[in-house]
Amino acid sequence: MGSRETPIAGLAEIDGGTLRLRGEILRPDGSEVLSEDRSAPIAGAAQLGADMARELRGRAGEDFFDWITA
Repeated sequence: MGSRETPIAGLAEIDGGTLRLRGEILRPDGSEVLSEDRSAPIAGAAQLGADMARELRGRAGEDFFDWITA
């Protein structure tokens, strides 16, 4: 899971009745960027966001946010 030090970005744009959502998660050192860009009717905005977050976290894998070493 990310922390306050994890680069996470999101941008939502509305055009008529459609919401476009773009999101990114990045390793703090910039070595890897995962992004998604999806659209859905505004009524499905919450589900769109949840699905996108689940997809990005799944692609990132378990150790994506484990960047601090002892």
